[in-house]
Amino acid sequence: MVDGNQLQAHRTWWELRWDVVLIVLAIIAPIVSIVFDVNSEKPDWIHRSGSLMVFCAGFLAYRSLSRHFQNVFNIEKRGHVLATSRNQRRIDWMTLTIAATGTVIWGYGDLVFPWL
Repeated sequence: MVDGNQLQAHRTWWELRWDVVLIVLAIIAPIVSIVFDVNSEKPDWIHRSGSLMVFCAGFLAYRSLSRHFQNVFNIEKRGHVLATSRNQRRIDWMTLTIAATGTVIWGYGDLVFPWL
C-alpha cells in the first residue's frame, strides 16, 4: 500500500505496452507448445516453452528494475522517491507468476504431459 504522504509514479498502459506484449508471448508459448506436443504425441516442446517464459520474465524484471531505479535516481529533482505505479505493480506480479510457472513447466513439463 502506498503511504498517504508518498507520491506515486504514473505509468499508463501505453507506456507499458511492450511489457504487455512480452507477457502475452510468454503465455502463448506453452499453449502453442501443447498443441505441437499433442499433435506429435510426445513431449518435445512443452518444457522448452518454459524456458521462453523464464526468459521473458527475466527481461520484464530487468525493464521493471530500470523503472524503479529511475524513480530513485530522480530523487534530486523531486526531493523524494516516487512509489511504484499501480500498472507497474500489476506487471511485476504477472512477471513473478510467469517466472514461477515457466520454471515449473521447464523442469517438469515433459513429466506432466502424459497426464494431459
